[in-house]
Amino acid sequence: MREWSGKRYWLVGASEGLGAALAHQLARAGVEVIVSARSQDKLDALVSELPGNASSQVVDVSDSASVETAAHVVGDVDGVVFLAGVYWPMTSQNWGASRAEAMADINFTGAIRVMGSVMPMMQERGSGHLVITGSLSGFPWLCPAQLAMPRQRQVRWLWQKACTRICVAVGSMCSSPIRGSSRHV
Repeated sequence: MREWSGKRYWLVGASEGLGAALAHQLARAGVEVIVSARSQDKLDALVSELPGNASSQVVDVSDSASVETAAHVVGDVDGVVFLAGVYWPMTSQNWGASRAEAMADINFTGAIRVMGSVMPMMQERGSGHLVITGSLSGFPWLCPAQLAMPRQRQVRWLWQKACTRICVAVGSMCSSPIRGSSRHV
C-alpha cells in the first residue's frame, strides 16, 4: 500500500468520469490533487467538490505548448495519472481518418507529451509515480477493439519498460468501457 497523505498528484484528463472519481478518492486520502482537462468550467466544478487541497490547470494534450505550459504551472509532483483519451469504434467499412488520427494523437502521443514534461523533474529527484489508464482493448482476448490494441500495447511498453530504468514507479490501469463524451478531456 502506498502512503498517499501529503503527496501531490497531477491527474490529466480528469474533468469527468474515471478522472473525477479518482480525484475524489485521492483527495479523501489526503493527496493534493491538481486536475487538468480542456474545460475550465468542468474543472472548476470538480475542484469545488473536492475535499482538501485541490486546484486545476487547463491543458490540451494534443498541443505540445499547452502541455509544457501546464507542466510548468503545475510544478513538481509526486505522481501523474494520464486519463485523457478518446475512442470511436470503427472498422474498415466505416473508417474515419480524422477520428483515427485524433485517437493516436490524444491517446498515445498525448501520453508521450505529458510524460516528457514531468520526466526531467522525476529523474532529478530520483523518484516519481506514473500511471496511464487504458481500456481492455489492449487485451485482444477480452475486447475486439482492433484499432485501439496497438496504442494500448505501445503505451504500456513505453511506460513500463522505458520509465522503470530511471527510478520511477510506473503502472497501468485498465478499465471497462466508460460512457462519456467522445472527445478527449
